[in-house]
Amino acid sequence: NNGGHPPAVSTQDVFFAAHALALSALGLAQIVHYDGMVGAAARQPISRTCFIVSSCLCSFATFYLALILMTGGGVEKPEQPEKASYRYFDYFDYIYALSYCKVFITLIKYVPQFLSNRRRRSTTGWNVWNVILDITGGAFSVTQLLADCASLGDWTGLKSD
Repeated sequence: NNGGHPPAVSTQDVFFAAHALALSALGLAQIVHYDGMVGAAARQPISRTCFIVSSCLCSFATFYLALILMTGGGVEKPEQPEKASYRYFDYFDYIYALSYCKVFITLIKYVPQFLSNRRRRSTTGWNVWNVILDITGGAFSVTQLLADCASLGDWTGLKSD
C-alpha cells in the first residue's frame, strides 16, 4: 500500500491515540455518572439516531477486526500461492476504514450544529473551543507529516498511504 515501505507511524502517534482514547473515555464516564444516558432519569438521553449510528459503527469495526483475526491478519501464506498476491483483510486497511469512520463522525458532529446555528442565526450556547482544538490538531498533524517527509527526504508520504 505504501510502495513497499512500512507506514511512518512513530511512538508519539501511538501515545497520542492512547491519550485521546483515555480522555474521551473519562469524559464519557463523567457524562454517564453525572447526567445519565439511558432510562427515564437521564438528563441527556441518547437519541435513537445516535444510538443506531454508534451501534452500526461499533458493529462494523468489531466485525472487520474479527474477519482480520479469522484470516490470519491478511498475511500472505506461501503454502497458498494462488492467494499469495492478494490480501483479503489486513490491519492496514482496517486502520484506513476506521479513519473513514472518524471523518464520518466529524461530519455528523458538526453539520447538525451548523444547521441549528444557521436556523437560529446565533451561536449562543455553543462552545467554539472544540472546533478551535480540532482545527489546531489537524494543522499540527499536517505539519508533523510535512516535517516527517522533510526529515526522511521522501515526499511520497504525502500522496501514498
